[in-house]
Amino acid sequence: MSLAHRLYTSTGMVSYAQNIQDSILIPQTGEALALGGYTLANRSGAAVDVGLYWRQPNALWKAGTIDASATPDYTDDTASAQSTTANAFVNVFTTTDADGFLVASKTKFHAIGFKVDDVGAAATLAYTYYNGTSMATLPTIETPNIAASGWQYLTFTPPQDWVVNTTTAVTGPSNHFAIQITGATAPSSVTSISDVRLFTMIDFYPQLASNAEITSSFNGNELQLPVGASVVPYFGGTASNANAIWCDYRSMSRQV
Repeated sequence: MSLAHRLYTSTGMVSYAQNIQDSILIPQTGEALALGGYTLANRSGAAVDVGLYWRQPNALWKAGTIDASATPDYTDDTASAQSTTANAFVNVFTTTDADGFLVASKTKFHAIGFKVDDVGAAATLAYTYYNGTSMATLPTIETPNIAASGWQYLTFTPPQDWVVNTTTAVTGPSNHFAIQITGATAPSSVTSISDVRLFTMIDFYPQLASNAEITSSFNGNELQLPVGASVVPYFGGTASNANAIWCDYRSMSRQV
């Protein structure tokens, strides 16, 4: 059915004062969203990367700590990672090099967000993915700062050789796409975080000029998201409440 024969609700132009964090569209329990189109407006005063993502429902992914001195080095702590309680994912970055955390999803993702609650000292972080043989360096777009409190995020370009884990080849849950964030040079004090979120890219536009807009109707084919997936814009660089997004959408009932 063409978009012209579908009935959509419009959000209107909504201000978005974050980089990539809260959803602007959230489906009802057991429902999925279908998008007819969107507009992203960069009003930040500088050229920035912009994009549209969907937030992965928590049921899709797992997380845990990486302890470089332990065998195995991964310990599942998904409940703490997904908790919104401050410091729930406790001491994920220690004063030991190569400690940190791992997130792993049933489907590929392109951004990880989390809240730094118990701020540690500055550190040099390493970002790695599983390439079928070992954990390899991940190409990043923007990276987090664990020496600053509040919302931090990692955006990246998924490599073509990113594959699911196996139980013998890599730590973490099997048959999941895994990303590790560890302290290549550890902080001098521990860091605790909370409210970890995973985001999957729908569209991405590098360096959109200030006062420019990007509009898409998905070539006339609506985009149907997974059950429980919510819609999140991405504006790189310095967050600005002048940035905005417009979405046309409808809700669909599906079996979970």
